[in-house]
Amino acid sequence: MDKKNNLTKKQIYGGVVFLLALCAVFWFVYKAQLNESLDERNHCTLMWEHKVNGLLELSKDKPSVTQVFTCTVPKLKVIQIQCKGKKINPNTKLQITLTEPGTGKEYYNKTVSLSKVVKRKKSLVTVRVKKVIKNSENKQLILNVSLLDVEDSKVLVTANTKPGIVTSFDGMTDNKTNIIYGLKYSQAKYLKDVYVAICILLLVTALLGYYLIVIRKKTVEQYFVPLALLMGLIFQCTVVVHGVPDEPWHMDTAYKLSNDLLFVEDAKEPGLIAKRHCDVVMSDMLANGVESNSYYQLLKHTFEKPENTELVTVAYTDSSNIVPDFIFLPTAIGISIGRLLGLSAMLTLQLGRVCNLIVFVLFVWIAIKRIPYGKNVMAALAFTPIALQQAASASYDPVITGCVFLYIASVLRIAEAEKASKRDIITAGIIVVLLAFVKGGVYLPLLCLLLIIFAQKDMRKALKGIKKKWIVCGVCAVFVVIAAMLYKFMPVLTSLMMSEVDEANQNSLYSLSYMVGHPLDVLYLYWNTIFKSGAGHLAGMVGGKLGWHDIQTNWILIIVILVSLWLLVHVEQDTYTGSTKSRVCAGASCVVSIILIMLSMLFACTALKHTSIVGIQGRYYLPFAPLLFMITANSMIKVNRQQCQKIWMTLVGVNVLVVLQFFVEVMKG
Repeated sequence: MDKKNNLTKKQIYGGVVFLLALCAVFWFVYKAQLNESLDERNHCTLMWEHKVNGLLELSKDKPSVTQVFTCTVPKLKVIQIQCKGKKINPNTKLQITLTEPGTGKEYYNKTVSLSKVVKRKKSLVTVRVKKVIKNSENKQLILNVSLLDVEDSKVLVTANTKPGIVTSFDGMTDNKTNIIYGLKYSQAKYLKDVYVAICILLLVTALLGYYLIVIRKKTVEQYFVPLALLMGLIFQCTVVVHGVPDEPWHMDTAYKLSNDLLFVEDAKEPGLIAKRHCDVVMSDMLANGVESNSYYQLLKHTFEKPENTELVTVAYTDSSNIVPDFIFLPTAIGISIGRLLGLSAMLTLQLGRVCNLIVFVLFVWIAIKRIPYGKNVMAALAFTPIALQQAASASYDPVITGCVFLYIASVLRIAEAEKASKRDIITAGIIVVLLAFVKGGVYLPLLCLLLIIFAQKDMRKALKGIKKKWIVCGVCAVFVVIAAMLYKFMPVLTSLMMSEVDEANQNSLYSLSYMVGHPLDVLYLYWNTIFKSGAGHLAGMVGGKLGWHDIQTNWILIIVILVSLWLLVHVEQDTYTGSTKSRVCAGASCVVSIILIMLSMLFACTALKHTSIVGIQGRYYLPFAPLLFMITANSMIKVNRQQCQKIWMTLVGVNVLVVLQFFVEVMKG
């Protein structure tokens, strides 16, 4: 009894120390890193930061442009325009005016020498209004940019399209061209409230983890769901809408599917979609990344009542050429719920992300329950910063990763069981079909994982209980999938084979025919990629780079995550028990998949001038990461239950630090 009481006291003291340590970290981060950043103005980028923007030429033939737009932010102070001098005459001047329609009130009017503000390379021209426009929110403004004494000068202005906030361009209401690169407004002091809210959520999650893992000593199946959901929601608030790679385009595809669910008829013209006006405006105001403005939009516009929910037709990008439409179904359901309830644009888009998170956690939880061993390392990989960031977004990654985890669990379960379960066989079969049609089939080599079944047991035992007709059906299904793959990807393969590479042009992309003719060059590319970027890929697999691949996580935290994952491979009664043959099968399937991932990026992003394959992100390896870690298990290391608890609390603490670091990096700009 005394021993039990002493143990309880130790747990309580440990919890208090843990609580005080977290509070100290929150305070130090705020005082040492955030305090000064909150005095800066919010920055809103209206141009695409990770995609190519358009260019608008000002010259003698077209010396001026006029944009009428709605300012959706308060206390506007600065407007930025990005220009590049194609040819600059010393006599040419640049005039910029900012006025209010109707009243003609002038907020900015300045004429300067073009050569002083516009360089040969891209430079930002700053429009700093005389006084802060305090009532700027929802105000219509006119921005005019003109060249005076043009002569032979030419200026290229960065431009894109903003159908929600642009009213007209050069007097044409159907023209939604935008030349504003960015805005600066208000002060970010109110973001202290966002930081406090994130800290409270982190504290609750950490204490819940301590309670479930250390005090109640729950199993990983029991504490994974609440911890992953809570930490995922925190990542969702930290990495705001449009904060992960290509999310705006994934959100578009989900929105299109939402229209189908709600029986909303889209425009008949290809490339157009019907959206609520408020959703279009919100998309316009969110950068392709995370910045202080993202937190302003989250804080101020999440629980407001949308002003305009009328449907408007706008251009969109369809991502269904990469993965099937139904992969976006969870996000589409969330968006549909928000639209039906008349919720704000921000809350509607966030609901889509929440549904994605729930599906991911559900898939992983089922996989953890069904896998015979490796439960801890699989759960921990799903709890890494990159997994949670992607899960709490509109990306298709969560569904694919969750499905592959479930597939791995089903195959290993079949291999360990005396009699194969029909449920496991059906689950594995369905997911195999899915893998054939997502991301160019780069995960299809995981089909080789089925060989583990025959490596673990005798062929007859493996097929025991399965009728011959089902075996025949399975074989036929494999041939049907292969035929369907060839049909789907044949145009791509044909294009790669037929395309010719101009070897004199170093910007030419690699083609399949070039690769066949220069196999050693490709081999060198693979070698350089492994030794130049391999460490970065490994770090990226667990969260080395977050956001749009532009927020780099501290390398110390990455090392802690990788070591923790490797230790969790060796938890007693949770270690890989497969034979050497099964390890070879698992390792080979992962290696071939890695080769295909690199090959896809070789064709898609790599030019002849590159000495290694570019465009690869570590998160591409996450779906089969459990196998990569599990097969490294050896008998020299043993981790008992109590040590496992400490490792899990370490991972919880690391996630807390990663979230804080992400917020700090965003506020620093």
